Amino acid sequence: MHDVIKNSPDAMKAYKNSINDFYKIKVFKNGKINKNAHESFLRDYNSPLKLFFNETDYNKISKLGGFQKTIDDATVSRNNTIKEIEKSFAGKLERLTPGELVNKIYKANNIDEIRRLKNILSKDPEVYQAFQRSVLTDLNESVLKSSDRLGMKILDASSFDKYLYGAGERGYRVALKEIFGDNFVGNLDNLNKALQISARRQPPKSMGVFGSAFSDIIRARLGQFTLAGRLFTASRRIYAKAAERVMANALLNPQSLRELIELRKFKSSDKLAIAILSKLDGSIFIKDNFEESKPFTAIANTLFGDARND
Repeated sequence: MHDVIKNSPDAMKAYKNSINDFYKIKVFKNGKINKNAHESFLRDYNSPLKLFFNETDYNKISKLGGFQKTIDDATVSRNNTIKEIEKSFAGKLERLTPGELVNKIYKANNIDEIRRLKNILSKDPEVYQAFQRSVLTDLNESVLKSSDRLGMKILDASSFDKYLYGAGERGYRVALKEIFGDNFVGNLDNLNKALQISARRQPPKSMGVFGSAFSDIIRARLGQFTLAGRLFTASRRIYAKAAERVMANALLNPQSLRELIELRKFKSSDKLAIAILSKLDGSIFIKDNFEESKPFTAIANTLFGDARND
């Protein structure tokens, strides 16, 4: 449910209200909060509560009487957010949804307006996070292009560079920096640099732009004549598709992209490398089929055998 409604602040707010109604049924006895029932509710529904309420709000609802106050405060904050947006962008927005904010404010690429919107939304984290996710969706949709060979969308070096820096018009790098901060844009720059270098030097047919770029990022190569390389060739396309999945997933949020870039720092024995690939739906790279290889060696070998140009 959370994944379905997380990009709709109104739906999230409505669902939280329904959780509060359920809480009242379970906890209120004779018109008053029963302390034992309150504590039992927190224990029984701990996981879903922490999924829908951030750490700050969860701490608030954990206190007796805190649930209703948290809901009421969120309603006041949301109403104030709506009023401020209507005042600041009068006549420009038809609906106050993350998608509308992206289409009318972010895509217009007016940094002053984006900065003003950020200042308003920062007071309502739920709306701001939904807006950020919509921006990342726009980034993904703009830089991933269909590949007939792999039967899926893959990262396109030219589109990625154009999205950041523009081509005749201004790119979105400055806007992304305003919305997500220096670290996220720095990681996008690192990825873009690797992609552009690989595209210019026309990597070997067995590696392709993506594999070569990824190899630059974490400083490793697949030995063409190694046992791992020979065994891998037969199923290269399967791994190439998985590699594209990993990249697409990494672009969905700043933390995932940071972790992907950080792979360059890990040694072959680091378990964190395995954890990151698992998180990004890259578990196929973790299974080590080569007797003499350590886990990260297998991950590196499979990632760098891109089948785009086969």
